[in-house]
Amino acid sequence: MSRTSQVFRNQLILLVVVTFSLSPIPGLVGNNVGSIDSEQAKVYVYPDYPKEKPTFPKLHSSLSNFLDIFYEKGFEAASEFAENNCIYLEDGNVKVDLLMMPDRLPGEIPESTLKEFGAIIDAQSEHFMTLYVPIENLAQISEALKIVCMLHSPIKPVQTVVSEGFALVGGEPFHDAGITGEGVTVAVMDFGYTNLANLQNQGELPANYVGRDYTGQGIGWGSTHGTRCAEILYDFVPDAEFWLVKIGGWAHVENAMNDLINGDVDIVSMSFGYFWPFSSYFLGDDPLSMVCNRAFENRMLPVIAAGNSAHQHYRGIFDDRVEENSTASEKMMVCGLEQSIISPGLMDSQSGLM
Repeated sequence: MSRTSQVFRNQLILLVVVTFSLSPIPGLVGNNVGSIDSEQAKVYVYPDYPKEKPTFPKLHSSLSNFLDIFYEKGFEAASEFAENNCIYLEDGNVKVDLLMMPDRLPGEIPESTLKEFGAIIDAQSEHFMTLYVPIENLAQISEALKIVCMLHSPIKPVQTVVSEGFALVGGEPFHDAGITGEGVTVAVMDFGYTNLANLQNQGELPANYVGRDYTGQGIGWGSTHGTRCAEILYDFVPDAEFWLVKIGGWAHVENAMNDLINGDVDIVSMSFGYFWPFSSYFLGDDPLSMVCNRAFENRMLPVIAAGNSAHQHYRGIFDDRVEENSTASEKMMVCGLEQSIISPGLMDSQSGLM
């Protein structure tokens, strides 16, 4: 059997192996600052925010409210707000993603500007940059970065639940025909691979694999989700070469996909997704879609979770930084980018909006 036909038939296996069940998960959770009583919670968790208009226009509204609380009530109250509003803090620094102006790239940002405000790059790719910024410098750096439209908290990948169904989807005939993945390189891209060694010892995962960690946390840290995905693929293609790729944010995904293309990987399984709240959300022209398209053009097949949230979220145009009497076009466009709001649980399968 030729390599091309072998790869194609194994691609068919991977297309049917995983069933996806998408469960929306909030973004990154902030650090724990200890327990507080109910009276304190009323102050810290539910202050009189959001304000009618954000104080800091180049910060996402949640970050603007966070800074308001920091300056008015102090670090403890701000930390509690962060924990309950998907804002990640570490050692007095806020983790943020940069939303670039149209046709501008993070590589254009001078290192001197980042250094001036004490910002540390956590991750960077062609189109994305994630920073740790001292709380007291957050507003200032947002205004100093002229080619940046907005700073917002990182959006965490939404994991999908996989089920072991080798026999249920008819895997045996492929193995009986000798189709076991030999000569094929398969990558699993995910955000956690715990319990790897135990499963290898049990024969549930390959004894050898190529590991790539883009987070700096260690490939075995985090979730078992990636481990389970790899385990299912190993059931189907036990003779394939496996790559286990650990990612977190958008920059990690873009960098990883480019490396997989250069590494002659045949297939990449990506059992996660993002609720992308910007103009190119799921329209095919956003940077993550484009890098997947480029992978396919380079003879690598990305197999990506479809999910089941079509009737579980609402998407519409929203921006809380424009004036109430603005025109419709002004409300739809901010910094040249259409803004969206996505709200889980507002769709009814029979009638649409609930």
